[in-house]
Amino acid sequence: MALTAGVGFAATQVSSLVPHVFSAGTPIKASEINANFAAVAQGVQDAKANGLPTQSGKAGAYLKTDGISASWSVAPGPNVELQVVNNVGQNIPSLLGSTTFDTLRFSGGNNPQASLTGGNTWNGTLFRVGAGGAGWYEIDAQVVGVAATSGTVSAIGVGFYLDKNATNAPATAQYRSTYDSSPSAAVFKNHSTVHAYLYLAPGDTVEFRGQSWSNSTAANISADGSTSLTIIKIK
Repeated sequence: MALTAGVGFAATQVSSLVPHVFSAGTPIKASEINANFAAVAQGVQDAKANGLPTQSGKAGAYLKTDGISASWSVAPGPNVELQVVNNVGQNIPSLLGSTTFDTLRFSGGNNPQASLTGGNTWNGTLFRVGAGGAGWYEIDAQVVGVAATSGTVSAIGVGFYLDKNATNAPATAQYRSTYDSSPSAAVFKNHSTVHAYLYLAPGDTVEFRGQSWSNSTAANISADGSTSLTIIKIK
């Protein structure tokens, strides 16, 4: 069977889409038409397989493409990696003005609403970034000094610094605690805080080292939850 083409498209418009291009006045075979239809049908199937997802939207997700196909993905957001509070006190014998600093211990378990991701780990004193944990982090630490026997707020607090990658170099530490001993209300006295934003690569570590704010008397860290550490992966 042969047909005659009456109207045609320019070859450059369709030659890349179908195997046969017809021009006006030339015979057309049914097999050639069928081959063109098959090519169009295949193109439709490919578009369905590699094009946009079928639904018009998905709550909490964004449309992601790798250049070949598209899919709905959940946008990565901040994650609370660690939130621990002290439930066991710690004596800090290193004195103000000395060259020694004690590694601070945050003894409580991780908050059940927090979760370590990317292979990140925590052992009570040291946070280590895993193979998939690289990114920007927000770190907040508070240390409250107390009397060793009563656990009440003490006249002696603890100064401390963030030690990245165990350099043990307080003189060059970028993040050091602020310390407040001036308020008259005991609940506000002698607490020290560190707040930091920093990029951590796989294998990087974070820990804290401190010493008593007295040059003659050791300090003690609270065990009532007021001493705490929070680490959030921002992105």
